[in-house]
Amino acid sequence: MGVWLLVGLLVGIFVLDVMLPGVVLLPFMYVPVVAAATFAGSRITGLLAAMALALGLVSGEINGYVPSQDYWLRLAGLASRCTWLT
Repeated sequence: MGVWLLVGLLVGIFVLDVMLPGVVLLPFMYVPVVAAATFAGSRITGLLAAMALALGLVSGEINGYVPSQDYWLRLAGLASRCTWLT
């Protein structure tokens, strides 16, 4: 039950990020991964981390952030946080 809630939270952050193009929500995609690391195993945490990175890449493509250096730094920060947690 709790894992599906975290997946829903991650998808909700993604949808808000896509629907609000002026607001950058990519740094907040690590929150469900941190929550998963507190009570779920490393397999679930790794799965949520991979999902967060994939949604971050898709979000950047949809919002047109791919050419921006800020986007790649934020994505690298998300990847490092997710890697550290798993």
